[in-house]
Amino acid sequence: MTVPAAPYTDVTMKLAVKTYTTGSANPSENITVPTTTLTFNTAKRFGSLSFSCGASLATTTTPKVSYTKAGTDAAAYSLSASDITVTGAAKGT
Repeated sequence: MTVPAAPYTDVTMKLAVKTYTTGSANPSENITVPTTTLTFNTAKRFGSLSFSCGASLATTTTPKVSYTKAGTDAAAYSLSASDITVTGAAKGT
């Protein structure tokens, strides 16, 4: 991720697994988000968030993770989307 212009104070991006109601299909089944927060400021304009998938993803829902923004200067920035749809592929493809 790159912010087009450095925030004056800070902007925080968060990546999280999609929440679900117990008894409903879990859209984040077998998805792990090891690093969840990335903060941009005047000294840091680049960074990345990642997630990993297990051997199988949810089959009864569309597998997703979501991201949100927060921080002092969050209102000055927009997200192109709040969800990321995860599509599995065989290893090596």
